[in-house]
Amino acid sequence: MGPGVCHAALDNSCSGWNWKKMLGLGPLLEKNLAKAADTASRQCQVADNFTATFPREAIQDWTCMVREWEADPSYPNPYISRENASKVSKARLQLTWEEVAEAERGKETLHKVSPSIFIRAGLELEDQQYGLQSAFAGKAHSNAQKATLLERQIALLHQINKWRELQAVYMPGVPLLVTTFY
Repeated sequence: MGPGVCHAALDNSCSGWNWKKMLGLGPLLEKNLAKAADTASRQCQVADNFTATFPREAIQDWTCMVREWEADPSYPNPYISRENASKVSKARLQLTWEEVAEAERGKETLHKVSPSIFIRAGLELEDQQYGLQSAFAGKAHSNAQKATLLERQIALLHQINKWRELQAVYMPGVPLLVTTFY
């Protein structure tokens, strides 16, 4: 055998492997395109249904903001929340006052947990999820630390499941969407 036999054998092997990949690329892309088209149509329908819940003026204002930002990124990014903690606290206080007024009028809530508490609990659960994700993403953990993180995860999952039960009361369409897409 000559000195180039090893190189030729590797070259032939790699070329054959690449050829198989190229032949399989067409059917793979066709299958993925079909999946993408199906998912896109479902997502468009969900987005249209969600958009229909907003006033027409708000949709027009939002669309205008997005188009301005896309044309010139020096405009404020409409996808970044500009709310600060004082506004959140103010809104929370306003919701609580509204609930007090409704209670004084004798209006009962759908559940013993009020809508504002439901929303606040959802936001707190989201914060806990981010905290847990960052804890998992940190440095290497010992077995005891891993066990503690897993226990926190299990407790959080139980809280999320309880919150999802409330979600079915205050947001009746969401459980169907959750089971459809997840």
